[in-house]
Amino acid sequence: MKKLPRELILLIIRHGLSALGVLLMSQGFLTDEDSRLFVQGAGEILGGILTIAGLAWSAQRKVARAPRAEIARQPHHTPARPGNPRRRRLP
Repeated sequence: MKKLPRELILLIIRHGLSALGVLLMSQGFLTDEDSRLFVQGAGEILGGILTIAGLAWSAQRKVARAPRAEIARQPHHTPARPGNPRRRRLP
């Protein structure tokens, strides 16, 4: 049997959940008020998760860049070449 791609599996799950939601609403198990409360709560939770993820990503990048910044600040010898004013000789 051929293995299904991950995107196809997620697509099938998404459509199944949508169908389940429609079924529950048509049978009266979910009301309009329930869906509003869910969306409001899910939005707050998702906002918090995205904020924490953004802070963590920023902190990780700063930590990863710190050793390179230290190396860049250290003086090093670059040989001067005639006609190249950017190169200089350190004492």
